[in-house]
Amino acid sequence: MRRRKKHRQYDTDFKINAARLANHPEISTIDVAEVLKIHPFMLSRWRKELREGLIMTKSTDNSAAAKLDEAKCRIRELEKELARVRRAIMS
Repeated sequence: MRRRKKHRQYDTDFKINAARLANHPEISTIDVAEVLKIHPFMLSRWRKELREGLIMTKSTDNSAAAKLDEAKCRIRELEKELARVRRAIMS
């Protein structure tokens, strides 16, 4: 008997936030994908869909500001993680 692979579904806001993080000039797509535990190809696809307007947020202005703050916090976390990895590589 074959087991079916479970496919995780991500909501639109998660995709948008992940794609925006991956668009940060100092953070690589691979690093974002690793931290979020998703495949880099999936993240690249979400970036493309966001660019092309295929995924859009339904957020109001207030929640958009909150999400922006959350994304900035996540970027800081990823920058710290990237610095840690770079230090580990240089050691």
